[in-house]
Amino acid sequence: MKQLILVLLWLGLNTAATADSREISRDEFPPEEENKVEDYSDIDIPQGKSDALAAFSEYMLAKTPEQRLEKLLKTIDADPLATVPLGCFIRELDGIHERRNFQNRLIDLSRRHPAALRLGIAAAYFLSQEKQQLKMLDLVNACLDTVDTDHPDPRELTAITDLISLAARGYIQTERYVEGDEFFRRYLDRKDMTGNLRFLAHALMFYNSAREKGRDESGFWWFSETSQERYKRIYGELEKDLQQTVEKADQDPADILPVLEICRKNEEYRFGADLAFQMLAGNPDEAKLLAFLAIYYDNCNMSEESFRIWRTIVARAPMQIRFSLELAKAAEKAGHDDIAMAAYRNYLRTNPNDPAVIGRLSILCLRHDQAHEVIAICEPLQNHPLTLCLCAGAYRRLKQYDRALELLQRCETEAVKMKIPKLLNNNFYRDMAFLYDQLGQVNKAETILKAQLAQNPKDPIAANALGYIWADHNLHLPEAQKLIAEAGREIPDSPAITDSMAWVLYRQGKFQEAAVAIEQAMKQSGRIPDAILAAHAGDIYFSLKQPEKARHYWQLALQIYDPDGEIDRAALKAKIAALTRPGTAAAAPAATPDRKGKADL
Repeated sequence: MKQLILVLLWLGLNTAATADSREISRDEFPPEEENKVEDYSDIDIPQGKSDALAAFSEYMLAKTPEQRLEKLLKTIDADPLATVPLGCFIRELDGIHERRNFQNRLIDLSRRHPAALRLGIAAAYFLSQEKQQLKMLDLVNACLDTVDTDHPDPRELTAITDLISLAARGYIQTERYVEGDEFFRRYLDRKDMTGNLRFLAHALMFYNSAREKGRDESGFWWFSETSQERYKRIYGELEKDLQQTVEKADQDPADILPVLEICRKNEEYRFGADLAFQMLAGNPDEAKLLAFLAIYYDNCNMSEESFRIWRTIVARAPMQIRFSLELAKAAEKAGHDDIAMAAYRNYLRTNPNDPAVIGRLSILCLRHDQAHEVIAICEPLQNHPLTLCLCAGAYRRLKQYDRALELLQRCETEAVKMKIPKLLNNNFYRDMAFLYDQLGQVNKAETILKAQLAQNPKDPIAANALGYIWADHNLHLPEAQKLIAEAGREIPDSPAITDSMAWVLYRQGKFQEAAVAIEQAMKQSGRIPDAILAAHAGDIYFSLKQPEKARHYWQLALQIYDPDGEIDRAALKAKIAALTRPGTAAAAPAATPDRKGKADL
């Protein structure tokens, strides 16, 4: 049935013009014959259309994509102006692997029928995709040469501007600015072009590139303008025409995208925004244009402006769920985590199995210490590697290390099955090493980190992680100090690495050197140090017989927000309490902190 509709539609579209151009008189139909059933077998169909219809019928009966494409090429050759066979050809082309042969044959047909502009657009696009820009430009010029520039058909205006846009990109990519200038000057004074937003946008794109990269060549006479002067002058004139054109209603917002890209590239952010707002004045309810403006701001790294516009769009169209997703991304970039989380949740109500969105929301939840929600939102995709990894992070935050390790092991298995190697990166295995360490399986943690160092001996994160584990367990302390020192040379200003050095010095009884290192680590951290650094400082100063300083840092460690639960709060409170009792021991036992931060500098 669909095939029959296609034939009837195509036949109707391609014969309507013929019927309209022929004046039919009622004298041709005598009254007495008006009610008779007519015999249409003698209708005169042009030979080309007849051959095209026959070939199109064969196309619908063909079984393989290659056979169908053969018949469509025959149809297009017989009737190159028909749009339905061309559309079918492009659709069928997506279904085969060896497409270049059929593309080249379509390009040959376009050269034989240059007046078929839509056929020329498809062929020029294929040439552009194959990076044959010079051949593409020759084809576009051949097609445009068939157009009556004095009396162009208004119905062909869209096709003409599409060909011009392809030419603009071709001249820019080949840096043929002199030829491109000659090409555009054929259209710059035409009224149907100077008021056409798409033409102006691509002309502006060409002259922007020409004034940046084109050679400056002198004019014919000494007083005439140089090529660079002409490029800049025309660019300025096009800007003015563009500003006037965007104020008109019923403009397609997509046509302004090349201009916005130029503004972003030239850091003319305000001019691009003004153009978009001018279009909004003529299309105040155009959500599509608002979305383009929001994307433009995002591309210009103006995250707050992008966020505000997406918020406006969602308020106007709350049922468009895809807008909630864009609002969430913009809010996250702008630092509005609460709004981002709410928008992600709203999106997941109708798309609960989107792993990318689940991932973004889970990361935000972990950032805000909402581990239980991560486990809940990951539940619909229990066997997906990404959600398994996120759940492992949540259980790790809850200090359920055995469950976290089990999920990471499942994640590794599923990632191998689904061929997602990017997930199984160094960070993944460092997290696994951390869990082995927390569960007392130090040998397995060592194996993982040594394997990473075997692949990259200068990996500072792996070196620091292994050195810290050894220091924490009083193992191989000289080797641990050497590893941490090497990591510090690679990343000299890392407070985590400097803290590791302080800790390994402390374990070796070098308390004064450890105090110098921990002070440096806290200075590198900024005004408020990491909680684990403060806890270490307390242990070091207690060993230096400075109990008041030790108490200060232990109390500070308890006051600092510690969402990952890196410090043993009960042990710290016990140490502080011991300081108030008479007969306190000369040295308190050092805490063994839960130390996520050492793997994540």
